[in-house]
Amino acid sequence: MSEWQQDNIDSAHDFKRVVWDVIKTQCGGGVLYSCENNASKVAELLDVNCGIDYLQELSCGLRGIAVRIQWVDLVGYDTFTVRASRPSGSETEMNKRLQVDRGTIKPYLTVQAYIKNPRGVGDLVQVFVCKTSELYVCVRSGKYMTRTNPVDGVRFIAVEVSDIAGCWAYRAANVDGR
Repeated sequence: MSEWQQDNIDSAHDFKRVVWDVIKTQCGGGVLYSCENNASKVAELLDVNCGIDYLQELSCGLRGIAVRIQWVDLVGYDTFTVRASRPSGSETEMNKRLQVDRGTIKPYLTVQAYIKNPRGVGDLVQVFVCKTSELYVCVRSGKYMTRTNPVDGVRFIAVEVSDIAGCWAYRAANVDGR
């Protein structure tokens, strides 16, 4: 199993284990269907082509949710991170979201969660939820910092939560020592 496949499995597990119950009401409730690690061709298309990790069934219809989980040792960060480029040149979430709107399906909500290490058992440190469109207002306007992972060369952008209109935040008490 590749490292990114294990990351997907760990992320899905921790999202269900410690994140969804905290944000469920804020996100409107409903029923979640995972698009990651799913044998369905439709789920695979939503995940790979649209960046939708979960399909949320609400009484009024369906919407997509993109989720990014990061595991931290001490503290979380007040940022949303988005993969901007890979050394391989393969397409990233940022490229897909910044393409001219051609009526394609995109996630309505984006979730960024920080969970204390180790994976699978750590506590939720903090989680943020925003409309994906509001996150990309910041990206398009250049309100972000750039970071490169020294291990794999993947470049990320980090958008401050305070710059995103309507962003909802949850910070666990006494988990990160603040």
